[in-house]
Amino acid sequence: MLAQTPFTSAQGAIDAAHSVEEAIVNLTRFWIVQGVCFTSGHVTHAIRSARQDLVFGQARIGAFIRDQFETGNLPDYDDGCGGQTTVVRQPRNTTGIGRTPVGTEVLVYGPTVEECDSFEFEINIAEAPQVSDGQGGQMSAAAALLGATPGLAQGSPGASPIPPVQPSGTVAVAHGKMVPGNPFAVIHADGRLCIPRIAFEALAFESGTPVKGGEALYATVTGTKLCVALAGPGIEVKPTTDRLRVHVMLEGALAVPGTPFACGKDFEIKVAATGLTIDLV
Repeated sequence: MLAQTPFTSAQGAIDAAHSVEEAIVNLTRFWIVQGVCFTSGHVTHAIRSARQDLVFGQARIGAFIRDQFETGNLPDYDDGCGGQTTVVRQPRNTTGIGRTPVGTEVLVYGPTVEECDSFEFEINIAEAPQVSDGQGGQMSAAAALLGATPGLAQGSPGASPIPPVQPSGTVAVAHGKMVPGNPFAVIHADGRLCIPRIAFEALAFESGTPVKGGEALYATVTGTKLCVALAGPGIEVKPTTDRLRVHVMLEGALAVPGTPFACGKDFEIKVAATGLTIDLV
């Protein structure tokens, strides 16, 4: 079943919930509609940042999402070609960027294994609110709840925006990592050529320059080859700010000789320090 949502923001999805479980369902469906990856840490961070009245431990979030995945209750992503693709789950290990210890396994959910592998999944998760421990000190409200401590203070739903941690709408950045083999671009149903995030991870690695969503790259066509370079001249194209992909219509100054391309056709991407080259033959 293709994901649908009435919400236009992650904040709205969380604010509408009457329970932790409803907040998880609303938020994960919103992110699936948006086409972004997520982890239980992202869900925990977003809900804690938006709703101080919902007290829970991260383990509860992770268990609920795992159950939703394993029972087939997570809806499908739009595959960009008029169809849909089932949510995949990909284990990743932390490298110590955030507070989570190095080597901790984290389950990343997303539309493809490749996008899960390139997703920036390590974040510093918002702490649970603090309450009195009954002895003159403070303790985590989540820990207190697990210990059945009575009289937990209740806040009110927060109205402030969720802090800028992916995938809450901030600008995505490819910091660069080695990519085995060459990535591929694919033709969407509307004729756009989609260059995926993993290509920009490789470009950032080769060039030593981060590639940021919303900042201009420069596309040119020579014969059957499309080049997307870090510097001009060329037609400005900008990676999307959420998933760090570039969509190119192969027309006008970027038209490529030959017949129209079929939806789903893919092309190998060659990565160099100055840019990406795709031979569209």
